[in-house]
Amino acid sequence: MHNILHRIFKDKSFPQSGTREELHNFFEKSVREFEDGSFLKETALPAVNGEPDLHEKLYQHRTELLLIKYWKRNCIPCLSVAEMYKEAEKRCAQEKLPVRFYSINTKETHNKDVVDNQLVEGTPTIQKFHDFAQVGEDIRATNIDDLMSTIYQELRDISPLDKFAGASSGVLNQ
Repeated sequence: MHNILHRIFKDKSFPQSGTREELHNFFEKSVREFEDGSFLKETALPAVNGEPDLHEKLYQHRTELLLIKYWKRNCIPCLSVAEMYKEAEKRCAQEKLPVRFYSINTKETHNKDVVDNQLVEGTPTIQKFHDFAQVGEDIRATNIDDLMSTIYQELRDISPLDKFAGASSGVLNQ
């Protein structure tokens, strides 16, 4: 998280005095400028827009592992894992793994039912789905190696053909 804070505030002069509201506004404005600069565009995962869209994705990718990242704007923890999830998406595509990544902005009104039904209480929350159902615990990985290990393990757990039985450290039996 330190890295993302440094990137957001490295060229900013913090107000030396001011009200709590002024400091809060400075923080929000700085984060918003960072997000809008190009960060959100570069780290974006395909969006899920509402409950019907989630059901469509679950059906469309029922034989694959779906990772859904719940996030919101101005969320430093969300920003701190964004690049990691984008990198994992790229690695999974390169390795031709049956994994799909999506995101849900928890503050968009059309996503309220999804957020409520999935019992999302904070951001970022990363849930795993397979065969129309949520599987396992939420992902808590804080680095790419742990995230990929979690993905490999989940693939071994859900694979009916044991083709991922030897998965570890990025090596899969295919």
